[in-house]
Amino acid sequence: MAKTHAERQKLYRQNLLKNKSKYDQMRKISRIRDNKRRQNLNGDLLQQLRNRQKQASKKYRDRKKLERINNKQSSSYKSRQSFGKAVKRVLQSLPKDINRCVSVIHHIAQEFNIIPKTTSHHQREQRSLSIELKQLVMNFYSRDDISYQLPGKRDFITIKDDNSNSKKIQKRILLFSLREAHQLFLNEHDHIDAYLSLGSFSDLRPSNVLLQSHMTHRSCLCAYHENINLLIKPLSKYIPCPGLHSLQAFSATLVCCETNEKCMFSQCSLCKNNLENKIIKHVTNFTQSINWYQWVLKDGYSKKIEFNGTIGECIEVLKSKVNQFLAHIFIKRQQSEYFEKMKKISNNENICLQIDFSENFRLDIQDSVQNSYYSKVELTWNYFATSHGKGVVDGVGGTIKRLVYRAILSGQQCSSAAQFVKIAQSKTDSINVIELEDIHIENSKVKMEKIFQSIKTVPETKKIHSVKVLQNNTIEYKYYSNSSTKKTYRFLN
Repeated sequence: MAKTHAERQKLYRQNLLKNKSKYDQMRKISRIRDNKRRQNLNGDLLQQLRNRQKQASKKYRDRKKLERINNKQSSSYKSRQSFGKAVKRVLQSLPKDINRCVSVIHHIAQEFNIIPKTTSHHQREQRSLSIELKQLVMNFYSRDDISYQLPGKRDFITIKDDNSNSKKIQKRILLFSLREAHQLFLNEHDHIDAYLSLGSFSDLRPSNVLLQSHMTHRSCLCAYHENINLLIKPLSKYIPCPGLHSLQAFSATLVCCETNEKCMFSQCSLCKNNLENKIIKHVTNFTQSINWYQWVLKDGYSKKIEFNGTIGECIEVLKSKVNQFLAHIFIKRQQSEYFEKMKKISNNENICLQIDFSENFRLDIQDSVQNSYYSKVELTWNYFATSHGKGVVDGVGGTIKRLVYRAILSGQQCSSAAQFVKIAQSKTDSINVIELEDIHIENSKVKMEKIFQSIKTVPETKKIHSVKVLQNNTIEYKYYSNSSTKKTYRFLN
């Protein structure tokens, strides 16, 4: 059956769409023909053309509007312009890198269920510190060479234990910055496989271990450390040297190895000139004016005095104190390390006692121990470095004072040492408090004066930090507890 004219035209248009070049040529010819026809229109014919174009445009806009209304994804925007602005804001917030941008868009599409979610990507790696490592860090914070225990009765914080009961513990002050303490921990425990970041190290700091900013003006400072610190701080402003940034950097710059006795006692030929070669050589103007402070013993009291001079004069003061400072920090570290070691090996046969010296030290009890047990028990007496003996004994004193102070606030009377002891004994069973009366002190004083008059002074007393009793009148002493060099001294000839 023959096709009609309309069917033939429809088939022609379908075939024409398949041939893009021929279709574009036909459209071009059609546009030229229509443009010529419109140019020749006038009057009513031109008005009719314009009306048809308006109706066609309105019909097209209505159709597009209906499509947007029926499209649920665009239903929250009233216009295409507001939607476009929202898209632009999102695009500006996306990462600049194309791969990251695709990853973010892919994840957002999954969150809104546009595409199915996958579980194989972006799995969070669960990393947690072991209980042993956490305990190791907390024990590190509580070491006496890392933090200083405050002795005052008000120097405490209240925490809740596992049973939600209130518990008071004595405050401690961290002797280093967190970054320095973290580096010290890593240096001491470099064998640990797990990596401990500074953030995790900071989070594990016990609540009673406070930063240096909490240290009050009443706190005792080490004169050796503080005087060196008061010298290198002003010098660091004029000398561009990393070794002046901190005390730790300063001591590390001066020696080959901080654990080597010869280096720290200024007996090493390799590093004895490090102050000149690594710090003083950076000085550009020795006559530059400079101010510095020093703690000076005056009229029996330590006073902080300001000095004015040149950089050269300040360096000379520093040079005069360096050898003593290096020996001091070496002794301090050695004795603190030995103390931690002795605490770990304490058992039923070996005990470690930490004694705090004061004016009313019980000399009669000390004498009793010597007379009763020197022939039976091996006794070794180890000393901390000057100003570095703060420890649990200070916390014990602060706890006792706090308990008695609270009792006084509640109305109890405390006007004598005997009443103080009585109140303290009634408030705690874990701390043994006794009263040493004047008569006991006087009796012991007479006995000790007779002994002191009949014996000779031990040479280099201030340098001795370890004493071991060999027999009745003989001791063995060392500069520090782990030293391989030891000397013997007899009190009586």
